[in-house]
Amino acid sequence: MRHFVRHGRVMCPRRGLIDVDVCFYCSYLHQVELDKPGPFITCTAPPPATEAERVAYERLGILELAEAIGNVSEACRERGISRKWFYQLKHRFEQEGLQGLAGRSRRPKK
Repeated sequence: MRHFVRHGRVMCPRRGLIDVDVCFYCSYLHQVELDKPGPFITCTAPPPATEAERVAYERLGILELAEAIGNVSEACRERGISRKWFYQLKHRFEQEGLQGLAGRSRRPKK
């Protein structure tokens, strides 16, 4: 499916709105055309199956953005999150993988 690039960002069916740089690391990437008018990316990524999966991929995109640009503070500013939250996500991803990034219940334990 073709996804148009606007202001250096593209709507990924799996991760939501992401920077084009992140697409280059995606295994679903098929074609990149950035030099012509109406730049686009073609990929075969299926949409996430659940809301928790969508949230997890969105959060993974933040971690990948920080790695791609090499600056955590800049990535956090761009995505509107605190560095503390970024490092919590990073720790959860390192410990639990993609499932660690899924939304968690905020209900107190009894």
